[in-house]
Amino acid sequence: MTVSVILPTLNAERWIPDQLAALAAQSYSDEWELIVADNGSTDNTRSVALSSRSRLPRPTLVDAAGVRRPSHARNQGALAASGDLLLFTDADDIVCPDWIARLSDGLRDSSIVTGPVGHFADGRTVGGSEAQRPRERPRIGPFDLLTGGNMGITRELFFALGGFDESLRSGWSDFDLAVRANLRGIRVGWVEQAIVRRRRPNSGA
Repeated sequence: MTVSVILPTLNAERWIPDQLAALAAQSYSDEWELIVADNGSTDNTRSVALSSRSRLPRPTLVDAAGVRRPSHARNQGALAASGDLLLFTDADDIVCPDWIARLSDGLRDSSIVTGPVGHFADGRTVGGSEAQRPRERPRIGPFDLLTGGNMGITRELFFALGGFDESLRSGWSDFDLAVRANLRGIRVGWVEQAIVRRRRPNSGA
């Protein structure tokens, strides 16, 4: 099955090189493509993304400026993607070297998956070592949660669910997507080794 990595961006020229380098260094050996869905950047994010074309497989830059929300950028990226499996992360995060491989393997057993997120600022882990990250999928009541910056989903399920709800405020659309999957009886798979490091907004790194 082919894989599409969807990377929503907005004024991320300072951070996106780290994420692009992490994606370029992935251990995954099968076919995959990168979809950069730009949510209306006014800095040099687009040119920085385009400058990495030679290092990344099948990169595509999508204009996703219609609605200024990550959910819109993710949806536009999914529409442009050709993969059977859709993986989502963010421009100011850094994925682990086997992130694509881990989430893709997880999607063999579950049609929607997520993994741990470790926060960092100025190159330092925040809130303890990676050994202290969650060992089980996060939940609220009966519902599994997922992180939009570290998730995978089959193309079939994504469009069956209608994608991310663009009417919701940032931070809720990924929770909403997980709940809608749960209500269909679909559990969110937990892939412990698919680690994403999330940069804190006030990081000076």
